[in-house]
Amino acid sequence: MKPSLLTLLLSLTLLCCNNDDINRPVAEIDKLPPATQTGANTFGALLDGEAFIPRFVVNPIQCNYQLINGERYFFVTGRFEEQENFNLISLSLRMLKI
Repeated sequence: MKPSLLTLLLSLTLLCCNNDDINRPVAEIDKLPPATQTGANTFGALLDGEAFIPRFVVNPIQCNYQLINGERYFFVTGRFEEQENFNLISLSLRMLKI
């Protein structure tokens, strides 16, 4: 009786394994934060096909609204620092009257 119980337990253990347990690579675009329109303090971009997410620095995301020579500009900057490399992406828009 004990060998059959051992066989049953071993069979149940093997049935619990599946292919979902294997770590599959994540696509770079899936690493980006979800798009929002609520000011959720997120920033991400694909840079040469690789996900760029600001982190590892103080204030990794900065926004500025400035008046320059009578025109209004909006800047968004994301910073990422890793070991000796420092990367920065900045987007700027000139404000137009709506």
